[in-house]
Amino acid sequence: MSPIESTYKSKDTEEIIDRLFFRPAGYGVAVISAKLKITPNALTIISIILGVTAGHLYYYVSIPINLLGILIFIIADVLDSADGQLARITNNSSKTGRIFDGVATNLISISIYMHLILRSLDSEIGWWMFLIAAIAGASHVMQAATVDFYRHAYLYIVCGKEKSDLDSSKDIQEQIKNLSWKGNYIDKFFLIVYLDYTRRQEFVSRKFLELINYIKSNYDIIPEWLSNDYRASFRKMNKYYNFLTVNSRTVAVSVAILVNIPVLYFLFEIFVLNGVVIFVWITQMKKSQALLNKIKKV
Repeated sequence: MSPIESTYKSKDTEEIIDRLFFRPAGYGVAVISAKLKITPNALTIISIILGVTAGHLYYYVSIPINLLGILIFIIADVLDSADGQLARITNNSSKTGRIFDGVATNLISISIYMHLILRSLDSEIGWWMFLIAAIAGASHVMQAATVDFYRHAYLYIVCGKEKSDLDSSKDIQEQIKNLSWKGNYIDKFFLIVYLDYTRRQEFVSRKFLELINYIKSNYDIIPEWLSNDYRASFRKMNKYYNFLTVNSRTVAVSVAILVNIPVLYFLFEIFVLNGVVIFVWITQMKKSQALLNKIKKV
């Protein structure tokens, strides 16, 4: 295994463009950051600043400025990769860091959404962009929660608990209850935010959640046969999980602003990505029911 691959959570879950570009670039940033004693959270903060700036540059009807915004966004995405890789290199992974990373993604998305809306107010669509963007934003939230849950469930069962950040709302509630506000303001606030996120994941994946809860309650250590069966059943789903993440959105928003039709990005979220996530929901439900029936017979 190469040093770069050692920072993967799993090769199965890595998208090809990440393996070819973002992971190698992120690894380089992570190695330099480790030597300079830069923390993962510091990289996340820098990625937020760059990502929000990129969103602002999408506002202008100027191809050179838009291309600069796209470049800055790609750099922000490299840093987003690097913060997790740095955390794994330095053994500095934490739940707060994972939640903060999610907050960073949301802040950048808000910047992109708002600037695309403002850019469109003088168009024929005008104020309707607010409604279209609201539908796209709600779709984005559910898509992100869904794919994150499925990917971490895959990591949990196929690669082991140490590779996964799979949590239940019940566990998060217990952590919130046991963590005092005194001296833990940031951690507790992030856990409360994360609790809402975890509840959304469980709401949209109830049939799949039945499989995960059965495995968790019956196996302290995932047996090899179960890991192999799960991988055989769900490995091909990773390409659909990956399509619902940042790279496809980067391409879509880049096209939308370069052809000066910002609404295309929101329509991509609403119709294309929702179509994919509906397919994923249905397929996961069928596969999880089949695997659950098989496990119960063992």
